[in-house]
Amino acid sequence: MAVTLSPTQLATLKASFTGTGPLVSQVQPLLHANPAAIAALYASTSSAGAGNVTKASADKNDVLLTIETAVVNLGGASTALQQKWMPIAPLLLSLLSAAQGAMKKVDVASLPSLVADGLLTQAQADAPWTRLGSYSEVLLGQGVFPTSDDIQAATELV
Repeated sequence: MAVTLSPTQLATLKASFTGTGPLVSQVQPLLHANPAAIAALYASTSSAGAGNVTKASADKNDVLLTIETAVVNLGGASTALQQKWMPIAPLLLSLLSAAQGAMKKVDVASLPSLVADGLLTQAQADAPWTRLGSYSEVLLGQGVFPTSDDIQAATELV
């Protein structure tokens, strides 16, 4: 058996087979019969329990779009906010446009201020660094998908 998950991940997976997890009703009938089907359920982004996972970096164009949203929102902002951000916005956009490759969230230090000033929601500021992940990724970590052997090993813990 080629188990790829750590003992902690196997215990977490085992716990998700019982209790109140989002896939319990689908997993229970398959527990001892079809580990491959369970692995597929956990790996699907359309299964119950799928949700956002954090990416290590974001595409520059996604970050630019987020900043551009804040600039558009300046039109309806107070005079004080317009005076604060209008001189900075073109410089910020040009710096981001010139950036090369993927961007880490810490590279865009203005995001918390844009949220605090109401020009972006926290969800908008976070969007470039999140993606839809499977239940497996929500449960075990980004890029972690249990194999049939992992499912079998966790089943034997039940």
